[in-house]
Amino acid sequence: MSTTGRVIDRILTLTGSERVYTYPGSPPRYVYEAVEEHGKDIVSTVREQHLLHLAQSQYFRTLEEGKKQIPIVVASADLGEAMLSQPLLAGSITCPCIVVVAEEQFPHVGNAVNTAHQSPRATTYETISQTEALQQHEGIAERLLVSDESDIDRVDQLVETVAETKDVGFVHLPLYTEADLGSQFEFLESYSPTVVSQSAFTSRVSDADRPLLIVGRGIRHPETRQRVSAIAADAGIPIATTLQTDGYFDTSHVGRIGTLGTPSANEAFFRSDLVIALGTSVNNLVTSYDPETIKEFQAKTIQVEDNPRRRSVFTDSWFSSGVETALDVLDDQASDVWFDCRYDCGSKYELVPDQLQALGSAIRVQSPESVVTLGVGNSMLWMTYALGPTVRKEVSRSGSMGEVVSGLEWGESPILVLGDGEFEMDLSLITEAQYQESNPIICVVNNSRLGLVTERQEAEFGQRITPKDPSPIKYDELGRCFDGVESYSTETPEEVKAAFETATSRDVTAIIEIGVSEYLSDDLYDITSLPRIQS
Repeated sequence: MSTTGRVIDRILTLTGSERVYTYPGSPPRYVYEAVEEHGKDIVSTVREQHLLHLAQSQYFRTLEEGKKQIPIVVASADLGEAMLSQPLLAGSITCPCIVVVAEEQFPHVGNAVNTAHQSPRATTYETISQTEALQQHEGIAERLLVSDESDIDRVDQLVETVAETKDVGFVHLPLYTEADLGSQFEFLESYSPTVVSQSAFTSRVSDADRPLLIVGRGIRHPETRQRVSAIAADAGIPIATTLQTDGYFDTSHVGRIGTLGTPSANEAFFRSDLVIALGTSVNNLVTSYDPETIKEFQAKTIQVEDNPRRRSVFTDSWFSSGVETALDVLDDQASDVWFDCRYDCGSKYELVPDQLQALGSAIRVQSPESVVTLGVGNSMLWMTYALGPTVRKEVSRSGSMGEVVSGLEWGESPILVLGDGEFEMDLSLITEAQYQESNPIICVVNNSRLGLVTERQEAEFGQRITPKDPSPIKYDELGRCFDGVESYSTETPEEVKAAFETATSRDVTAIIEIGVSEYLSDDLYDITSLPRIQS
């Protein structure tokens, strides 16, 4: 067992914790191995800031049952303390907890070949201790940097201190050592993807029907980002970002469909026939898909990277001429072709519900200059296609629509499209809008579910996260609960168009419910029928 695995094993033994909380795709595989050996559960949440709150809920729940289990949270170094600092600094964590910050390990790390060719780099302990305030925060009981096997014995003292002080303890794990990898180094040394020539790359692009661009750190230069945006918009190619570039890329770009790891971007990744990774790699840390599923996509993925040490082990084809040359090829193609990048999802559901096609058409006619904010989920993928390449779009994560409204200019009136489950999380956006004196048009795509992630968690862990059939909201009466809010309930494309036209003509906040439940089959929510995602 690796050093990482032994640390997790020791913590699980000492704390007696029944669960480990993490972010999808975040922890190294040795974490999973150690947890599985103990027969414990791994619970993931798409809101990384909620990790500590979930752990705290477990602590108080087990305390009521007469147990004293210290919860465990695991995050990789790219999330690390930066993602966990908000609840700590806010003082909202009032229970003992152990946070393991582990750097990525094979095969999760994007530049695994680089690591194999060089000696393992030093730990980034200093860089993952993000803020001075967090370093000095009184809610942190102790820190432990595990630099070699001799440090494992110090885990006992850390667990004892956390239990005594009821504070948070951080365990920092560096990259694996060569001994941890063993035979994996031989595999990486022998790994050799096919080098794609410029003519072959051009041919692959011209033959594609549903290409997808994944942009990574290699396009962070402003001029490169602008060029990628212009080419993708001209050719109608959707763009997905990685976690590392989420804050660097223009969120209002017409073709951006979200960050890999979110349902909409992963769905596009799964349905595309050509994936072009610009300045990034494609692995299960980036997409949240498990390694075996990622391997299925090797043949359709081309990694554009001029550094041979940054090749991805999940890519069969490698275009070594660099990002600028790849953009030249795409630019030539964009002048002749507008790709029809709608992804046929087969029998699962229709391409885009007629009601949302009507909404997209109404927005293009009535509000062509608007920036449409999309929530994460199935509705986001549908609306990306329904709005087309000319309407600017941005994406807000679940629970963040209130922040979108609060960041508006005074009196600005946005258009928001989100699912019914997300709307229930974001009801505060109505009061935010009233305070800002803005009048958003809130389009709620109601598929009578409370979210795909929730459904998957229920199927995976065999327990109800939320009531299966909660009392439905009467959207057409919801406006009565708020001053100056009108609400509409629609079922047909004609009703959607009429409601939107009425809402844009009146100076009030409007809620438009769009019923699309007939477009979803129960099979879509059967976890066994979906591409496997790490839990």
